[in-house]
Formats: sequence, structure tokens, C-alpha cells
Amino acid sequence: MRYLTEIDALGAVQSGRTIEQFLAPREESCYRALRWVCVKRDRDGMFSVSRYEVFDEGDLNHLDLYGFSLVDPDEPCEEHSGLPSAEAAIAVAQDQFGADRRKYVNAGVIQDEYADFIRAQLEAKP
Repeated sequence: MRYLTEIDALGAVQSGRTIEQFLAPREESCYRALRWVCVKRDRDGMFSVSRYEVFDEGDLNHLDLYGFSLVDPDEPCEEHSGLPSAEAAIAVAQDQFGADRRKYVNAGVIQDEYADFIRAQLEAKP
């Protein structure tokens, strides 16, 4: 099972691991931006939520979203930090970025989510 249960997601973040979620892409007239959200605990024991946005530069042989060009290099992510708990961070991710509590994965697994997105796009083409 790829997705973490809500309890596992909370436990992961509380123990210092990062969880992520691939969000719906943002379409513009001349490009598509891929977006994902990260929830993590910082060194001070507080929690943060970051939303990243990169140009869709990949294909099924190139899935490393972390290496894609940032849409806005001057602001690599939108962040909410200093949150008091993992629960608060997950709530911010849901309320501010539209994250789904049932769709979190461990850090690094969003490439699999991106691959699924590409496959769905290919299947949808006539």
C-alpha cells in the first residue's frame, strides 16, 4: 500500500520523517506546473508545511520532480512554519493547499505518483 494511513502519517512526522503529497497540476496557457506538499518537523520540534511548484519537464524515464526547474526560483516554496503539532500541519496542508489526509506518502514516493499521473494522461489521449 503506497498511501500512509492518517495515524501512520502523523506518526511519521512526529518522529521526524517527512511526508509528501502530489497535488493536482496547475495549468497555464504556455506550461503545466507540478505541485506537491511536504509536511515535516524542524530541529526545534515545531512543524511546517511547504508547497513546491516546478515546471512539468518529465516523462516516464525522467520522474525526479526534485530536479525540475522551479516556476518561481526567487520563492522556491510557499511555507507555513512554526506549527505546534503534526495534526496542525496536516490541517494547514488540507486547508491551504487542498491536500487529502488519505493521500500522503513517505518522502521520495511522489515520483511514483507523478508516474501514475503521466500514465493517466497517456491513456486519456486518443
